[in-house]
Amino acid sequence: MEKKTRKIIFILGLLLFFIIAPLLLLYSQGIRIRFGEQRILRTGGFYFNVLQNSAGIYLNGSLQEKTGIWGNSVLIRNLSPQKYDIEIKKTGYFPWQKTLEIKEGEVVQAKNILLIEEEVQFKVLRRNVEDFLVSEDGEDLLLKESNEEGWRFLLLNLLTSREREIFSEREFEGKVGITPVAWHEQEKEILLESDNTEIQKFFILNYDFLPEKQLFNLTLLGDIKKISFTPAVKGEVLCLRGNNLIRKNFDGNQREEIFLPGVAWFEIENGNLFWLSDSGFLLKSGFNGERKEILNKEPLSLRQGENYDIRAWKEEVLVSTPEGLYLLREDGKLNKIFEEVRGLEISPNLAQATFWQENEIWLLKESKGEKVTLFLNRFSKSPQSISWLTPHYLLFKLGDEIKITEIDNRDYLNMVNLGEFKNPEIFFNQGDKKLYILSENILYVSEKLVP
Repeated sequence: MEKKTRKIIFILGLLLFFIIAPLLLLYSQGIRIRFGEQRILRTGGFYFNVLQNSAGIYLNGSLQEKTGIWGNSVLIRNLSPQKYDIEIKKTGYFPWQKTLEIKEGEVVQAKNILLIEEEVQFKVLRRNVEDFLVSEDGEDLLLKESNEEGWRFLLLNLLTSREREIFSEREFEGKVGITPVAWHEQEKEILLESDNTEIQKFFILNYDFLPEKQLFNLTLLGDIKKISFTPAVKGEVLCLRGNNLIRKNFDGNQREEIFLPGVAWFEIENGNLFWLSDSGFLLKSGFNGERKEILNKEPLSLRQGENYDIRAWKEEVLVSTPEGLYLLREDGKLNKIFEEVRGLEISPNLAQATFWQENEIWLLKESKGEKVTLFLNRFSKSPQSISWLTPHYLLFKLGDEIKITEIDNRDYLNMVNLGEFKNPEIFFNQGDKKLYILSENILYVSEKLVP
């Protein structure tokens, strides 16, 4: 090859290098040149986090990636800015579907995706069950069972399946129905209410030294609107009678005193006592009455005899009244954020709250330093017994149907039907991640719903 030819080839190669190398560099950085449109654009991507492994991620019907054993997060790069039909699926599970748009230079995230099995298995845990409570740690069940011989209370350990009878109708004077109201697990005490007398009657059952037990008859005259164990004081309950908050000792001389007068409602939240005064002020204190603090500057308008709900949420407080849902702001004002709320639940990670009306479910969350409400769904029936499955999924009943829905309201809201039970009472146990359903006196338990 002549020297001149070699020189030409060298120069051409050098030119191609300086032309192609920048293009390759731009390509590796997600930059595309569209010569026909005479424009440069940046590609984007998707970031997915799925709680299950071996789930396929499809874009516009084409498989892109699968979640793996060592990590369930997937980043798909170098995607052209446009809308994509996304489907995440795994055999035996309902698919997760959504249409999302990628804009130039943007990575769109969809995290904490939970796939629900198409046929969740339920097994019969107990029969002849009238009521049940779950311990705070999720390890024990308190069951009320009934048969021809009468009712009895059992403790069932969910880890070992060990059961113990703690009390029965045979040990009770007279034929009387009993309903469990509250369970103080640390002190091994159960608050019971008689359900077949004209006058309200409450009892405390202490089973700390089984088979020995103590039954305390609480003599509480008048209409009791709300009753609860006092967390910081052994052998005491707090109850709201009329507009007086009463302290009642049951482990001794049955001493009773007016702890706080002029109370419309009270709640125990995060080791503190919150209450609404009958003049419309929200207050907070310890259980000894000290450190009393008035939280709102302007009073709420309250109705006599109504029930309320008070929830501590991080550094803020939510108050639900028949007139609406209020949020306590830093300036001491209770700001009305919604009308006629029927229920309220705060997520396990405290990041958001859900509330519902007669036919709608809403979300309350923080966005750019402000609390915003987001509409989730509307139904022909009233949603009930709404609870958090994870910080990103809700569980509720709709008539006899039990449903799970995500809270990501971008495009399509993924919602599945778990099953149908007659007049179900439901409880999701955050301890073992299983759903407990009481229907027609049969207590069912699901398989684990969350990995």
